[in-house]
Amino acid sequence: MCWQFLMLIVLWFHLFEIPLVIFFGEVVYTSEFDNDWSLGFNYFTIVALVFDSLIKLNTAYYREGLVVLSRRKIVRRYFRLSFWLDVISLAVLIVYIAMDSYKFAYLKLLFYLKCYDIWHYDNQIQKGIELNVVLLSIYRLFRVIIIFVIYSHWMACGFFYIDYYLYNNNPFYYNNNYLWLYYSAALPGLDMVATYSWYVWYEYALYWALQTATTVGYGDITPKNPPEVLYTIINMIAMCVMFAYFINSVWEIIGDLNQKSAKYKNNFNVLNRFLDNKNVSSGLRQKLRAYLDYLWRQDTVEEVEELVISKLTPTLRDELAVDIKYPFFLKIRLFNILSEISSHLNEY
Repeated sequence: MCWQFLMLIVLWFHLFEIPLVIFFGEVVYTSEFDNDWSLGFNYFTIVALVFDSLIKLNTAYYREGLVVLSRRKIVRRYFRLSFWLDVISLAVLIVYIAMDSYKFAYLKLLFYLKCYDIWHYDNQIQKGIELNVVLLSIYRLFRVIIIFVIYSHWMACGFFYIDYYLYNNNPFYYNNNYLWLYYSAALPGLDMVATYSWYVWYEYALYWALQTATTVGYGDITPKNPPEVLYTIINMIAMCVMFAYFINSVWEIIGDLNQKSAKYKNNFNVLNRFLDNKNVSSGLRQKLRAYLDYLWRQDTVEEVEELVISKLTPTLRDELAVDIKYPFFLKIRLFNILSEISSHLNEY
């Protein structure tokens, strides 16, 4: 699970970086290759992708609830599902670094094919921590925040690109103050392109995107020409859907956290009404509550355990029984002796 989480971080980084390189142009591309850490991270990604492919070729998978260990089936499944996505992504990254030319930057859009792996790693992580309700909720909340940030990031980059393109190619908008990069209430009378670096351009573009996404809208940075207005309308419509998804996801996370406690609260409400109706003494009430709280917790655990065991195949049920009882058998000297004899016989 740690490897899947690491790969998620690597892939999210590149999905965040791609629109910066595409929309902000050579200034970001040059800055990326001038920074040792950024270039080093790209090399690390190449190594990680190769290592990840080897892991996929040596990892069993489940089919219809049963583990598949056949090497041939594992390889066939990898070539059917992930091979071409991995090859294209790896080739794109190698060409992007080796050619050292901005003309090849658009090739990196193909790296978005790795969204399939992001979905796959995300499912694996959630399955690995689903028994820990608190940890799962924290992870799901983190995932919602990342999705929100990535979408706002794309909004910001697109909003900047429209204004920057008109700034360089259409004097009409520039001369009449119809560009937020040249004139805005946030920085009145200041040409942002001539005054600041691309970091500041992005900062104000992201500021506008987050205003739009959160429906705050201070009004100091607004669309000032028809292309920007159209882009803003499209993003508003899309954000209605995204915002509904975010609210629903957060609500589900809160619901999962409260589900277990709600069941106990309901049981205790029923118990309290019964005790009030029967005028039970306070001392006995405390004893009953303490005992029934323990009993309800144990019943819940036992019900789940019995349900899980009853759904298993006979083979899996036997393996589970042996695995559970094996440590107990090791404490018995006779079974230790038999185990040693069995291991020696297997060697011959």
